[in-house]
Amino acid sequence: MKDIYQILKGPVITEKTTAQKAESNKVVFWVELNANKNDIAETVEKIFNVKVIDLNSIRPEENKIIVE
Repeated sequence: MKDIYQILKGPVITEKTTAQKAESNKVVFWVELNANKNDIAETVEKIFNVKVIDLNSIRPEENKIIVE
């Protein structure tokens, strides 16, 4: 696994993601393109001291991944 601070690039802050956080406690991040779901889940758990229950990832553009 890479350095945990290299996997998460930053939060995605839009009206939709802000509503998701308020309604269903979901947070969206930009992540490293070659990170897999296990790496992402471990990173979120270590940085934020939470338990990841479910992780969805999509590739909206060729060079970016969004995790919901």
